[in-house]
Amino acid sequence: MAWYSDWGFRKQIDVQDTNVDGALTDFPVLVQLTADADFHEALATGYDIRFTLSDGSTLLYYERESWSGGAGSAATADFWVKVPSIAASGGATIYIYYGKAGAGDGQDAANVWNANYQLIWHLDDSGAGWPNDIYDSTSNANHGTKRAANEPNEVAGKVYKAQEFDGANDDLQTKDNIGVTGSTNRTMECWLKTSDNVNLQCPISWGVTSNYAKWWFYLDGSDAWELSIRNANREWSDVYADGSWHHMAVVLDGTKTSDLIGYFDGAVSTPDATNDETINTGAGDLFAGQDSGSGNGFTGTLDELRISDTARSAAWIKFEHANINEADNELTWGAEEAAAGGGFIPYDFSGDLRGGINALSGGLS
Repeated sequence: MAWYSDWGFRKQIDVQDTNVDGALTDFPVLVQLTADADFHEALATGYDIRFTLSDGSTLLYYERESWSGGAGSAATADFWVKVPSIAASGGATIYIYYGKAGAGDGQDAANVWNANYQLIWHLDDSGAGWPNDIYDSTSNANHGTKRAANEPNEVAGKVYKAQEFDGANDDLQTKDNIGVTGSTNRTMECWLKTSDNVNLQCPISWGVTSNYAKWWFYLDGSDAWELSIRNANREWSDVYADGSWHHMAVVLDGTKTSDLIGYFDGAVSTPDATNDETINTGAGDLFAGQDSGSGNGFTGTLDELRISDTARSAAWIKFEHANINEADNELTWGAEEAAAGGGFIPYDFSGDLRGGINALSGGLS
């Protein structure tokens, strides 16, 4: 099998097919490192990380959400890797490479998230306006602005970091309208954690700012969650207010309220209420932490907020949930392999080498 360039080390990663119900194309797979001692051979910046197809040489697009370690220390990191094909039978195989002195940064976030993604908020404090901005990883630059510094506040998330809202005066807002390229199909999703099942809360709203939101995703205070479209709504009952992380997604596959499909923790949720009002699918501002009209502040934590201009499939959402939620990320790791002739460790041993040479010279004199 081919070996990518002159990188020193690699590991095989197999994407498990247990929770893949249908073929997935260009899927952004979460790959996490947790205090992995093998990556002491990587650079301190993590810039030398590369991902390839199973052929060992064809590069894959990836985004580095977080990195710590390397240069002699175990590494902890979060990557999103665009895998071209994941089969329902057989999954996929990729490689992660590391150990290359002087390597430039290999990440390309915009190309990880295909053209259907209109917004990807990992919800960590980042971007030129830190700590007031939330960075959009897509090429659309739909960055979010906090009401003020630390309103909301960065905390530990489902994946790396997230934003915690106090229900009173915390919110995020896009600087520009989010379009959906004329499509009537779309998907809106997030990871959410709250213990409040008393108050009416709005984690996400997407629509006009001078009136009620076109899309109003809210928690009604009785362990039911809804997507309201102007004066219409579709409601699902799932126990969300237990202080645990839950994945919630709403998919529009058509033009009417009855075409909405709700997903809770990767599975289709049965609606309690529905109607058949036609949906306005125009562009609009996105708010997180309140609705765009009357408040209804959210008390809790949000992570991985995503909007797509396509109706994501049930198979896509199921594996998305499993990949993020499972302790192994639905991945099986192989042992470290070194390049022929031995891997290169990209940090300086010269002091140790000089000391050894001097000691040996002294012993021979």
